[in-house]
Amino acid sequence: MIKKLPQHLINKLKAGEIVERPVSIVKELVENSLDAWATQISMEISAWGKKLIKIQDNGTGMTKEDLQMSVERYATSKLDETSDIEMIESYGFRGEALASVSEVSIFRIQTRQAAETESGVWYELYRAEGRYDIKQIPFAREHGTTVFVEDVFHHIPAREKFLKSDSTERNYIKKMFLQYALVHRDKKRELLKDGKSMYSFLPADSLMERVLSLTKKDREKNLKTLAYQDKQLEIFGVAGDASLHFATGQYFWLFVNGRPVQDRVLKSAVMEAYRRQIVPGSHPFVCLFLEIDPRQVDVNVHPRKLEVKFLDPWSVHTRVKETIREAIGSQKVNYAAFNQEAVRSSSHPSSGSGKRFNAEQYRQHQSGLTESQIQWLKQVWSMKNWAEAMMFGAADMDKVHLGQSQLWTELMVVGEQESYTLIGQLRQSYILLQAPDALVYIDQHALAERIAFEQMKKKITADGFSSEVLLQPLSLEIPKDIDIDEKIELLWTIGFDASVLSERKLVIYSIPRVFHEWKVDIELIINRVWWAKHNAQGPELFGLMVDEMVGMKACKASIKAGQKLSPQEMKQLVQDGFTYIPGMFVCQHGRPSAVRIEKGNVDGLFERH
Repeated sequence: MIKKLPQHLINKLKAGEIVERPVSIVKELVENSLDAWATQISMEISAWGKKLIKIQDNGTGMTKEDLQMSVERYATSKLDETSDIEMIESYGFRGEALASVSEVSIFRIQTRQAAETESGVWYELYRAEGRYDIKQIPFAREHGTTVFVEDVFHHIPAREKFLKSDSTERNYIKKMFLQYALVHRDKKRELLKDGKSMYSFLPADSLMERVLSLTKKDREKNLKTLAYQDKQLEIFGVAGDASLHFATGQYFWLFVNGRPVQDRVLKSAVMEAYRRQIVPGSHPFVCLFLEIDPRQVDVNVHPRKLEVKFLDPWSVHTRVKETIREAIGSQKVNYAAFNQEAVRSSSHPSSGSGKRFNAEQYRQHQSGLTESQIQWLKQVWSMKNWAEAMMFGAADMDKVHLGQSQLWTELMVVGEQESYTLIGQLRQSYILLQAPDALVYIDQHALAERIAFEQMKKKITADGFSSEVLLQPLSLEIPKDIDIDEKIELLWTIGFDASVLSERKLVIYSIPRVFHEWKVDIELIINRVWWAKHNAQGPELFGLMVDEMVGMKACKASIKAGQKLSPQEMKQLVQDGFTYIPGMFVCQHGRPSAVRIEKGNVDGLFERH
């Protein structure tokens, strides 16, 4: 028998959508404080939010009447008309948060409105025996609101067993706290655990200042500013160059109209911008803000407002990708991952054992260089000129191939930002260059492969989507559950001429010229189209297919490791890299083709400061 659920059960079910874990509550309460124009927000937690969540702010506060309404479901001050849904600019708008939180926990609110004239009078709302009561209380602060959430899953204990470990819940809360610290840089914020301060931020003058407070200060040289603006969209933020990449997304922040989001369109655009810049599977350093006309984005598509939906996602995707590429595209050579802290500690006594952390230990554990390489570097930097280094390398390092007959002026490679002097070839696999204050190791095969890739792709791009008519039309079966109208349109946009012969039969009359010239298996290409994501864009899909095809050809046609090169061949290869490769020197798979070792890093290996 179908029957209507009692209201108290409906409320608990609705609360389960909002209150997934402690951080869900923290997020909703912090957003209420921000919507109340708070300039100071303090967050205190115990047992990582499971026992206590306390949010205190100096916002506008509430009257007694508003306090009573605040815990009613679908009661809000943010919306009046249906049209307001299309212009949402506040964090909260549904009027569900406090009602949901109060359903699952032991809950109290203390508040005083800024305009309240009666001195020292605050109101406290608390829940007792299933109903809400309000009383007056004395309080020292002028105005604001404090919310206490104790025993978070008191009324739905089954939910608590699905929580992760304390460390996981801690990381969720920490991440959320830092997200809002980035958005609201003009506000004082503090996170306390069991009464002890974990994080405290004073107002910051700029986004870069706040970002640097969350990471190592010496990374500033590797951070680029993002800036783009048109009539409907503004993009700003900070993006790390290719030397900053991490195993996790700890430095990956996305915001839309000041709201932290986990948006697939934006993430895809960011990762596409870093394609062939960082190692596949790693995460870049990105703090990305989008300010967009509220009518161009729907924030009401997720119960906890973590996702958004753009009216024109492809346009947003393209703008974000291009903005990041422009910002990070100037750097060519990656920096070697030296541990500066270990270098500095090598010249100071160890606090534990009293022994010095010496260069030998550092060489073994941090640099990744062999003993012979380190000794050679020491000799090279101690010489008066690089001609002597050439002779040293030729005489004493049989695995370094050098051209001694060429004048150094003939072996200069001109880059976009600095010039390099060719030293020679190491182990017939690596080209060694001198920069003004660094050595650069280049993987000759990886660099040659990427150059060939870019040259081939440039030719294909010049041809565009031009087609070649097949002498014999190709008939293919259409899989079940395929939106054939969408797929036919996609095929047309990338240079195919095709039509539906019957319900399950597709006929192809012409194909993109590049696929004909390179004798590509058309059935494999069509399968990629069948199973492309919904609303896939033709140019993007075509580019991915061409990348895969060209990548295999480029690898086979390239200079190999172990191949001896003359000085002029080495010079030409590196010069071609600067000519043809946009952005970082990496192969098309994303692995670095060049590594830069700063002189200061090598000085540290020998405790020379």
